Amino acid sequence: MSKLLKTLTYLWFNKLFDIGKISLLNFFTLWGLIIQLFYYSGYLKKYQFSILILLIMIFLIGLVLTYIHPKKYVIPIIDFHIKNKKYVRFFDFIGHHVPLAFFIYNYDNTIPRDNLLFLFIIVSAYLIINNPFKIYRFY
Repeated sequence: MSKLLKTLTYLWFNKLFDIGKISLLNFFTLWGLIIQLFYYSGYLKKYQFSILILLIMIFLIGLVLTYIHPKKYVIPIIDFHIKNKKYVRFFDFIGHHVPLAFFIYNYDNTIPRDNLLFLFIIVSAYLIINNPFKIYRFY
């Protein structure tokens, strides 16, 4: 393998890693969507109630960020800026409202409620790894 190809491969993998680590996984909405994918694949069915509460939290925080404390949103690694309120509201609807509505529509009442330990672990892990005040710029 040539040195140029090795360098390009390294830079490409490094860029992919940076996108996931620094910019995209910092947002709690993505955590909720990933957890929802695991739920729909069958791995997290017994934590259905924790996931419901998690999605309600994401929905409410999305309302606060979109309508009460609106600002310019920046994803720094891919240099993506959202300034227009119309686009912010569209992404709020797609990222927060639709997943919650879809989850509530598919909610299975026959599964017993869990003790919310899963919710506590996910929220705690997010708060240990990320600083939401820095990410969402609540200064």
